[in-house]
Amino acid sequence: MAKSETNSDVTEKVATPGASGGTTPLSVITVGSAARHDVMNASASGPINNTINGLGMNKHLDSMDVSQLNLILQDTSTRLDKLETLLAHNKYRSIHKAPKLIFDEQLNKEAEIYAKQLSKRGTLEHTKSTLYGENLAMKCMAPQEQEPSGQFFTTLWYEEVCNPGYNFDNGQFSMPTGHFSQVIWKDTKQLGIGKAISNREGIRCLYVVARYKPPGNYQGEFEKNVLKGDFDSSICESINSKRTSTPRYFSKKQKSKYGTWIL
Repeated sequence: MAKSETNSDVTEKVATPGASGGTTPLSVITVGSAARHDVMNASASGPINNTINGLGMNKHLDSMDVSQLNLILQDTSTRLDKLETLLAHNKYRSIHKAPKLIFDEQLNKEAEIYAKQLSKRGTLEHTKSTLYGENLAMKCMAPQEQEPSGQFFTTLWYEEVCNPGYNFDNGQFSMPTGHFSQVIWKDTKQLGIGKAISNREGIRCLYVVARYKPPGNYQGEFEKNVLKGDFDSSICESINSKRTSTPRYFSKKQKSKYGTWIL
């Protein structure tokens, strides 16, 4: 999650473990396989409007989104999930009256490098830098499981507003809701996403790194940056997900289990 002014606390504390197990498909911002196929076969100079319609997101996109889509489509084989991640962030941010994020290529590159480092280590561990905020996620998949999309992980971070719940009347940093508050932090402007997969002992584990600039989660600034906006209980009801948390380090014993973790 993003660094706060209590930086050492954020990097050293361990999230409370939740129920074990995997995750179920999301009912939020669903992108169908046909639409994914259309985007994968699109080009930066192709019919962007058709691609947007194929994503089923035409009601939510504006000219800024289209410019981001053009950037993504320059390398569709690796960037479709990044587009989904960006759209999911901006969908949730709109609920809380936060402006849309845009991609930053340098953040993207650095997040990719760090995701590869995590996949080699087999751990989830935050970077020491305070130049940007950071949310991490990891999913170890059973043989029959498909690789989840970027929107899946964004929803895992965001749904902390529902479970354990965020107190908008007394806004302040807390470990259990730090991913959520960074996702919607109003003053954050730029996003970078990195992904990497490792295959150890026959288990595929996907590592996701999201980086945010300027960083969020600064003590004393929650009231103006984490707004309730249009949030109500119906949003929680629409999110169909389970999430688990992991210790700071992913032990050899844990690597034999399938599931999803965030840090």
